Amino acid sequence: MDIYYEAGGRFMDTANCYASWEKGASGGESEMVIGAWLAERGNRNEMFIATKVGFPYKGVKGGLKAVQIADECDKSLKRLGVESIDLYFAHRDEPKIPLEESLEAFNMLAKSGKVKYFGLSNYGTERLKEAKRIINDLGLTDFCCVENHYTYLKSKNKTDSATQRFFPHMEAIDDEQLTYAKTNHLTLTAYHVMLWGAYVGADISWWGKYASAANEARIEAIKKVAKELEATPNQVVWAWLLASDPPVLPITGPSNPAHLNENLEATDIVLNREQMEFLDRA
Repeated sequence: MDIYYEAGGRFMDTANCYASWEKGASGGESEMVIGAWLAERGNRNEMFIATKVGFPYKGVKGGLKAVQIADECDKSLKRLGVESIDLYFAHRDEPKIPLEESLEAFNMLAKSGKVKYFGLSNYGTERLKEAKRIINDLGLTDFCCVENHYTYLKSKNKTDSATQRFFPHMEAIDDEQLTYAKTNHLTLTAYHVMLWGAYVGADISWWGKYASAANEARIEAIKKVAKELEATPNQVVWAWLLASDPPVLPITGPSNPAHLNENLEATDIVLNREQMEFLDRA
């Protein structure tokens, strides 16, 4: 976090359930670590903190009922040691819970000052449209950001069995959502951008969603541009995302300082028009 801050990083993305999947963890650890760092560095006013509600973790049921959103917001505020959350996400779509109930709960948090902005994560475009209609009809606080999965490789059917097994609630940014975000002036953030090393030779055949001859050609295109720029393939993917129209802001989840520095250096890479066109049509 110090390396990120010193490089100019001011946005941090977490969730109430992180990192409940790790051995010995129960959820809330990420917020507590960030909160301790903010307190120790005294830089709360410089940072923009995003967190989420919706997935279950130890002792907490998942869901987006109004009472759950309110309760989990208070817990996140306490763990982070802050008076307000800059950006609060609904972490996953909950079709069984009326959208009106969830949206009104986020509106109440915004009116109370506990949350400055709110966003939607793992929502398809049709559900975004439905949420926007409800917000307009009821005069509620609007959402400003959508956080879904996105990367340079093109995925196959999102109902692919391997994908559903590992990430049953995952929604990906597609062409329709890119157009919708641009038209409605929404910020797009993306997770799982690097696909666990797919662009530097890692085997992702376990995730059948991305196994295709077309994607092999796209990886070769990334490598070609990386060679031209004397950059890494991962950095070219980042540069491509940032240069897209609309831009998609990639979230880094580095496992060591070297990975973080590699990603940070990608912000200095500028793809020219020919390179963008070459990557887009690969």
